[in-house]
Amino acid sequence: KMTRYISSKYPEVLLISGNVATGDGAYRLWEAGADVVKVNVGAGSLCTTRVETGAGVAQLSALLDVWETKKSAENKLNRNLYVMSDGGMSYVGDLVKSLCFSDIAMSGHFFAGTEETPGEVVEYNGMMVKGYNGSSTHKTNHIEGVKSYVKYRGPMSKELQKILEGLQSGCSYQGAHNLSE
Repeated sequence: KMTRYISSKYPEVLLISGNVATGDGAYRLWEAGADVVKVNVGAGSLCTTRVETGAGVAQLSALLDVWETKKSAENKLNRNLYVMSDGGMSYVGDLVKSLCFSDIAMSGHFFAGTEETPGEVVEYNGMMVKGYNGSSTHKTNHIEGVKSYVKYRGPMSKELQKILEGLQSGCSYQGAHNLSE
């Protein structure tokens, strides 16, 4: 209902809606007016939704289902539709796989622990770490995610370079000359 309301009241705005884990869920949001549908329920690196609620789908399975639905949905709805992979990526290879079945990918895990993220660098068991909170639902008495530490990674530019190199290599293995391919 909220997606339909926002899309009708503000048709000029790029509307991102979600999260879903199935093609049917994505179709309902696109039909309601979403331009981009976020895909992920329970697959985040620190997410406990699948354990705490029994809800969720493995990220690559969810993306594949939504991507297949997108093809027919664009024809039925007569407009371009987009898929956003929302997390579930611990390694650059996970990002490469996500981008095979999505137009956009987001990941907190890749940037957690970098110099630019909030929090102090502390020493824990002889290693430099930063705090990282995983959560999809903030509530005063419960969070579907855990608080953890991640290895301190230094400047974000260093991490971005690793991601870029992994994406370039992943594209070459797929026979793709760019991310669109």
